[in-house]
Amino acid sequence: EHTILNIQATEMLLDSGYQIKGQALQIEMQNGGLFIPDITAVEPKSGEILFIEVERDAHKNRLSRKQKWINFYEASNGNLYVFCDNLTCQRVIQEEINTSLGDLKYNSFLTNLNGLRNKKRSKKDGSIWLAMWKGKP
Repeated sequence: EHTILNIQATEMLLDSGYQIKGQALQIEMQNGGLFIPDITAVEPKSGEILFIEVERDAHKNRLSRKQKWINFYEASNGNLYVFCDNLTCQRVIQEEINTSLGDLKYNSFLTNLNGLRNKKRSKKDGSIWLAMWKGKP
């Protein structure tokens, strides 16, 4: 299921003008672990490289999830982009990120495939990122 979601998210990104980087990057973390983003894309307007995680609505181990979001924060310099399968998942993931990162300054950009398929776009900027939180200067 996760692979199918990655393909669907990639298709949505391509349709929205993003370029997809072919090879998965492996980013070494300060704690010795590795972070490998699900998708690496280039933002069409700025040319910025984005690390994107793809999540599905499934119950997962809270402790490993907290470490995942901390690693993602570190690897992405505090800019977290996440594709979810549906709105419920998107809300759960946003809560996980908020809880895991606590008082850290970060920007989060979340979206869900069901909403995008129904032609929803951000009310802020018309982008595919349906929920945006900018807490990092």
